[in-house]
Amino acid sequence: MIEVRFHGRGGQGAVTCVELLAIAAIGEGNYAQGFPSFGPERRGAPVQAFSRVSPERIRVRSKIYQPDAAIVLDPTLLTAANPVEGLKPDGVLIVNTDKTVAEVREI
Repeated sequence: MIEVRFHGRGGQGAVTCVELLAIAAIGEGNYAQGFPSFGPERRGAPVQAFSRVSPERIRVRSKIYQPDAAIVLDPTLLTAANPVEGLKPDGVLIVNTDKTVAEVREI
């Protein structure tokens, strides 16, 4: 199973991303989940969204605490949140930024 956690702000498309990823995975014959985690915050507030993809049925129904990948749609969340929290040792961090890898590591 592959678990991905998205970090964004309300209105940036994190929820749409996980839904599209789930639809694509199901279209390829896999099982998938895509769901958000947010409260009644307004547009622009931090949002997390989660996606799981597996060739077998997915029985887990919780947030993703140890993702294989963390995708950050808004680079300001690198300091406002902790998107690498729980990231697996061989996990991947993808950040939507024009900064270099070295610059992102300094944040």
